Amino acid sequence: MSTTGEKKAMERTIMAWNLRTRTLELGRRTLLCGVVNITPDSFSDGGLFLDPEAAIAHGIRLLDEGADLLDLGAESTRPGSKTGSQASVRKVLRRPLR
Repeated sequence: MSTTGEKKAMERTIMAWNLRTRTLELGRRTLLCGVVNITPDSFSDGGLFLDPEAAIAHGIRLLDEGADLLDLGAESTRPGSKTGSQASVRKVLRRPLR
């Protein structure tokens, strides 16, 4: 707050993030990221979205509910999990992206 009691607006840089099919505006507001976990040991959903059709339906629902972008969780991050190779991550990602 300034000495006069007025809130000072936070200045942000506004920029465009050009994606393959659309552009997201960064900086004007906080963007929401929906997460679709596509690993069998997901801590939050227990592997509910292993089936490509279920993963796609969940992703569409997240977008319909206001997500600006999606994070496809293709590698386990639970404590003690082994890091997969890039090839294994690509294999997991290809299921819903076909």
